[in-house]
Amino acid sequence: MLFDIIIFVIDKLIKWIVIPAVLIYIGYLLTPLFFKYLIAPKFNAAYKYSKKDFIITEQTKLALEIQENIPKLTVDKKTGLYSISFGKVRILHEGFVGVNSNNIWYSNKKSLLPIKNQKQLVLKDSKEGNGKNKLGEYKTVALNFQLEGLKSRVQAIFQIYTKKSFMTFELSFPDGIENTSRDKFENQISSFPNFQNNSPNQNILTWRNAIFSPPERNLIGTTAPVVFYDDELNVFILSPLDGFMNALISKDKTDQIHCGIQGEVINIPKGYSQKFILYFGKEINQSMMDLGELLYKYHGTSRSDMYRNICLQKIGFWTDNGAHYYYNPIKGVGFDGTLLLIDYHFKQHDIPIGYYNLDSWWYVKKTPPKWIRTILKPIFRLTGGGLYGNIILWETDPKWFKTDLKSFHEHINTPFTAHSRRWHAKSPYLEKFEFVTYKDHAVPVNKDFWDYIMKFAKESGIEVYEQDWMKTQMNSIPQLRQEMGLAEKWLESMALAAADHDVDVFHCMSTPAMCLFSIKHQNISFTRCSNDYNARWPKAYKVPFTTQTNILLNAVGLWPHDDCFRSSNAGIVYREKYPTLKALIQILTAGLVAPSDRMDKVDRELLLKTCRDDGVLLKPDRAITANDLMFKKHAKYYICDTWTKKNDLMWRYFLILNLWPSRVKDRELRLEEVGIEDNEFVLYDYFSGDAQPFAKDKVMSINLKSMQFKYYILVPILSNGMALIGDPDKFVVCSNKQFPQVEASGNSITFEVEDVKDSSLNILIYSPKKPKSVKIENKNAKSWNYNAEKKIINIQIDFKADAIKTITIA
Repeated sequence: MLFDIIIFVIDKLIKWIVIPAVLIYIGYLLTPLFFKYLIAPKFNAAYKYSKKDFIITEQTKLALEIQENIPKLTVDKKTGLYSISFGKVRILHEGFVGVNSNNIWYSNKKSLLPIKNQKQLVLKDSKEGNGKNKLGEYKTVALNFQLEGLKSRVQAIFQIYTKKSFMTFELSFPDGIENTSRDKFENQISSFPNFQNNSPNQNILTWRNAIFSPPERNLIGTTAPVVFYDDELNVFILSPLDGFMNALISKDKTDQIHCGIQGEVINIPKGYSQKFILYFGKEINQSMMDLGELLYKYHGTSRSDMYRNICLQKIGFWTDNGAHYYYNPIKGVGFDGTLLLIDYHFKQHDIPIGYYNLDSWWYVKKTPPKWIRTILKPIFRLTGGGLYGNIILWETDPKWFKTDLKSFHEHINTPFTAHSRRWHAKSPYLEKFEFVTYKDHAVPVNKDFWDYIMKFAKESGIEVYEQDWMKTQMNSIPQLRQEMGLAEKWLESMALAAADHDVDVFHCMSTPAMCLFSIKHQNISFTRCSNDYNARWPKAYKVPFTTQTNILLNAVGLWPHDDCFRSSNAGIVYREKYPTLKALIQILTAGLVAPSDRMDKVDRELLLKTCRDDGVLLKPDRAITANDLMFKKHAKYYICDTWTKKNDLMWRYFLILNLWPSRVKDRELRLEEVGIEDNEFVLYDYFSGDAQPFAKDKVMSINLKSMQFKYYILVPILSNGMALIGDPDKFVVCSNKQFPQVEASGNSITFEVEDVKDSSLNILIYSPKKPKSVKIENKNAKSWNYNAEKKIINIQIDFKADAIKTITIA
């Protein structure tokens, strides 16, 4: 009998526990393949390889026609229909104006939009004039319409700027319109401008209206700029100019492209206007940067400095999803004790951490019982914390902390960046401040609450406030989508209060609309550029996401955050296989470097390749992006680049990866293919240390196995034949933070180098000849040598104090 019971129990254990556990573990092991083959292609908007694209065919005349980047507008004064030409066979035509009210679509050309209930948008008159704004002088065409059977008026305004490569559009509602909603966000309630795209510019790069603004090669309804380009990278871009939180660009079933107001807005208030810009250019990265400059100019703001706050200045230690300490304090000491032990370890081992990230574990939330969290912990870690609910109090959770945050900060004496998410509708904050609520979700939109939060933040050592779950809040609180201006009020009051208390704002899980909105506030200084870190996710998923979303973030002046990473490959199943690549990409994003290992596994030597000895980051001038070549038809490796500029000199940093071995048929590369215009450089192979002159038309042959990568720096050759490579111990060998000035005169080169007390710096200079003298601060240098075979000068400098030193080589 006992034997039968034991067999029965064992059978049930195997059936209900062992087998499911094995299947779950097998599924866990297979998830990287799922991400590589099913998820990764959806987060890559670069050229999608196809063999048929490489079958040699006769080029069509259409593809060879030159794009004209000064647009020409034609408007039919009787109907208000319009077209825009930008070259012999390039035209955007069949444009009209449309608005929705009471589920009736009013348009001056009804047949173009397939909606059942339609009425006429009656053209009353048209007027022409001249004007001037921050973008320059323009000619204007204004079409005045009235909704059939109603008193409501609509004005469509074209602004054509004199000899400029862009034009703007404004749809104005002097009387407002009621009952405009079409229930779904993607069903626009207005449409202007819109048109059919009759041009070779049929390829698309945009960014999804989703968390972290992922890249997208299809137009499926977005709040982002949309880049239309041909096979030679002639470009036109449609983008919101203002009203970012209400704007939407989409394409209907007839392929008509629509720019307008998103479809859940219930009423359009009197005097509201929605604005868009149409820009024409060449090359994707540059055209997006040009668009960004126009947006900044229009709004009268400027870009944030890349060292604006502590997160952008120094290495920080992160505890968010993917980190070792994410909801995982050291047993028995809580999170305050854990952070103190981490801080002590870093100081003992001279690891220069400049701040600590406090993720969502630190504050009081509405949470399910502990036993539920324990059972579902694997799912919880995979989904990024969904089991932990909305905020009750943005104060230290007594489960993790023995004291308040201000007291703890005074003890640890290191700045924080602190996480925040959705607010709970039963939070005591709602008794003091006005919130907008829906079910158990709440959102504060008035500045008085944000003043309270930011004052607390500043007093508690929080220098950067992280607003996470941003798209989630838009999804869960319908009023943010339905009430015109409410979402912008939420973001505006947050940013203004933060600025008043000298706190910067970090947006996380933001949409393209939120990225565009950040143009209005310098203290919204950085955002995430890809999904949450997981050491096991394939780089074919993560790298394209990061380097293509960075194109948008560079344009709008946000410094990217590639999320935390493990700096060592410690671990068995959950481990980072490519810590060097991850560290390299982190610093090349020009934003944050965020290690998150167990404290004794942090790789100090690797981290110091990204920063000075005091933790100050040594960055390029812009975030690394997919090179334009990646958007043309090609069979090459995945190529990304960024640079450092010093006056008219440029150091180019190229990261070349074999992410998709099966599609790499062409292993040769010419510098002109990746946009290099200067004739000659010194090509420095970072990991081998080789340096050699390299002409623009010379062919580079690269052989990489799967997931191997090359990191090349193209160093400008100065007028005297020398080339300053820089510091070979840093990934960004010649950053402006470390080498602020470089000049060549006659047969000499003079440059400045900056570093901190007790640091020792190696400097490499390519020189065809051995120098006659090397001077530091006008004194002969003692520690230098010349390798005649490699033609490399190596100088060693010791810093006894923080200083900028001048080196002259003759």
